[in-house]
Amino acid sequence: MPESVDTCAYFAALLFSSLTGIKRDHGLLRPDNPFVQRLLARRALCEPVMMVIASDPGRAAPDSVGGATGIARALGAALRALAQAADFRDGLLLLGEAGLGRDAGMRGAIYGQLAGPYFGLPAIPQELCQRLDRHDEIQVLARALFRRALSSSYSGDVT
Repeated sequence: MPESVDTCAYFAALLFSSLTGIKRDHGLLRPDNPFVQRLLARRALCEPVMMVIASDPGRAAPDSVGGATGIARALGAALRALAQAADFRDGLLLLGEAGLGRDAGMRGAIYGQLAGPYFGLPAIPQELCQRLDRHDEIQVLARALFRRALSSSYSGDVT
């Protein structure tokens, strides 16, 4: 249980970072990401998540987080694909080459949520978007959420 909660907390810090414009080559995936640092200052995370945070996603194979298990390993694989991808589709191919096994959906979902804001909607292949369940509803909700975000300023803390 703690691994799941800690992995979700780390993922939330990364997602918030990505949505606020921190780019992959400017610290999104580095341990010194300010949102990750805030999270670490507030609470200790379990060892598998700390291993993912400490790893270098730009250098390791997409499925190699030594010692990490379960959801932390899935997050590590998604981060490696994001770090090494030239574009949205390339990251999906990197995940596929990693031999996803039973975690394919989880890894793909994690990757897509981080890669979408990074590469932008136009970079996501339309054939993938069209295959999503409730695609039209998701589009309407995403646009409404984006408009709402533009009309307010966030001053709280994500951790």
